[in-house]
Amino acid sequence: GATVEYQTWDGSAWTTRVTHAPADNSAIFGLLTPRSISKARIRITGTTMPVIGVVYFGSVVEFPQKTAYAGAEFQDMVSEDYRTNSSDTGHWLGRYVTRRGQPVSMSVNHLSEVWKSAVLDPLIADMRSRPVFIADRPGIFDKSVAFAYSTGPITPERTIARATVAYSVSFGLVGYVAA
Repeated sequence: GATVEYQTWDGSAWTTRVTHAPADNSAIFGLLTPRSISKARIRITGTTMPVIGVVYFGSVVEFPQKTAYAGAEFQDMVSEDYRTNSSDTGHWLGRYVTRRGQPVSMSVNHLSEVWKSAVLDPLIADMRSRPVFIADRPGIFDKSVAFAYSTGPITPERTIARATVAYSVSFGLVGYVAA
C-alpha cells in the first residue's frame, strides 16, 4: 500500500497535517484549520502508488441546515453504463463498462437570503464551471466523499416569504469512482 500525507512548511521543517492510507483510488478528503502558509506539498510513500487525478486546496462550505440525499450512502451509490458487443448474426460476444459514476442528489431547505448571497451563489458559480469535492459525513466515514460535477442547472428557489428561511436548492452530481 501507500501513505498519502499533506504537509505544510513552518519555516524550518515540514509538518504533517493529514495522513491517509488509501485502499483504492477513491477520493481523499481532509479538513484543516484555515492558516496562512508559504509552502505545501503532498508526500506519497510506500510500495504501491495510487493514481492521482487531481489535488484541490480551497474553502469548505458547510450548509447551515441539514441536507437531504436521495438514495443510499455515497459509497453505495455507484452506477455503471455498459456496452454489449454482438456479432453480425446477433450472437452475444461480451460487454464492457463504458462509464462508471457515483450519482448524488442533494437538497437543502430553509436557507437565509444572507447565506444564499454570501455563500451559495459563489458555490453555484464554481459548480457550473468545475467539479467539487462533496462529503456527507467526512469526519465519520472516509468513503462518504465524492469528487463530482454538476449534472444540470442549479437554481435556488424562494419558497418562503421570510428572509431567515427563504431559499431551497436541489442539485444532482456525478462523482468519480475508482475502477
